[in-house]
Amino acid sequence: MSCYGRVIEYLGGDSTVFRSIQSNAYILALPNELLEEVLSPEVRGERYYDYTKIGIVTLCSVCKRFRDVFLRHLYRTIRYHDIRNMRPFLDVLRFWGVQYVVHLDLVLHPILYVPGYDLLSMLDLFLLSLPKLEVLQSFRLDIRPTPRDLEDNYTTVISVVERAPADVVPLSPEVVNTLNSVFQSLPQSLRSLSLSGFCLEDATAGLAATEFPSLRTLSLDLNGTSDPYTVNSRHFLRGMPRLESIDLPVQWCPCRTWFRRVFAGHKFKHIKIGFTGRMHMSDTDTHEDHACPWNRCIVELLRQSSSILTSLNIGTISLIIPRDVAFPALTSLTLLDIEFGFDAGKELKGLLAPFLSSPCWWDLLTPIGQS
Repeated sequence: MSCYGRVIEYLGGDSTVFRSIQSNAYILALPNELLEEVLSPEVRGERYYDYTKIGIVTLCSVCKRFRDVFLRHLYRTIRYHDIRNMRPFLDVLRFWGVQYVVHLDLVLHPILYVPGYDLLSMLDLFLLSLPKLEVLQSFRLDIRPTPRDLEDNYTTVISVVERAPADVVPLSPEVVNTLNSVFQSLPQSLRSLSLSGFCLEDATAGLAATEFPSLRTLSLDLNGTSDPYTVNSRHFLRGMPRLESIDLPVQWCPCRTWFRRVFAGHKFKHIKIGFTGRMHMSDTDTHEDHACPWNRCIVELLRQSSSILTSLNIGTISLIIPRDVAFPALTSLTLLDIEFGFDAGKELKGLLAPFLSSPCWWDLLTPIGQS
């Protein structure tokens, strides 16, 4: 409904009253609830983020009442991706508006040669501010290794750098300890947690020691190894009783025994497998040998979730699902960012094989094949 329509609806359908208000510029006669609904900018995508912020700042500058109404929208979503200047981040965390933050998106870099920047200091600062983030529902933390092509030129715009390849360097013990404290201090209201860039081993201890009673979505675009993990890492999902959606990266080569212990008893409604971030030029689809443990691990997870799985997102040609795995509840299948080889038809058929046995899937796909 348009802004005009919402106002008319509020006034009981009397457009005459609206024209009187409009002609006398009595917009302030509207109650705060309607004023907020009519004037609040809507963010339709990430590229509109900055423009939306500018619009909200403009509204906050009109008068004190507008400021009181729209200030919380200004801080509802905070994205901090630029390491060259930490002042905006400092200002937000020190300002009382931090109490309005619902979605927080941080991209940090363990780069010591940038003047005034230090990863440990940033995490310490964030840790001190966490008690104020009482309504935080969505948190994304991307700790990226030093980009190789920026080592001699830290003035380059780093906020747009793609994520690092799989062979990342583990974080220092001091950073890991602070990261663990960050996890344990996150609010109970958190519903979505996205971690990317650093090593799985650096995150599992903190996750295992934390209760996330409201968490629904967990994205782990983290790097791992084929070595067995510590005891703590086998239990990092135990504090997430309501978890229903999980994103797992391609670059894991987990031990099958470890994987079974981690996901034992867990079923998911939504699963995403693949490169969850932008694929770096040096990234490769590392599981071309379909007999590797990674494929068997993912298939076992899909099998145990098959009865309730409603959406599946596949972003790799390495995943081969046996035909005997049925998905009776599946309503959404997405193939995203897959680079097929010379025999694309065969690879596509391999990906779709488990789903073609269902008549509804076949009806959807047959017209495409005939075109």
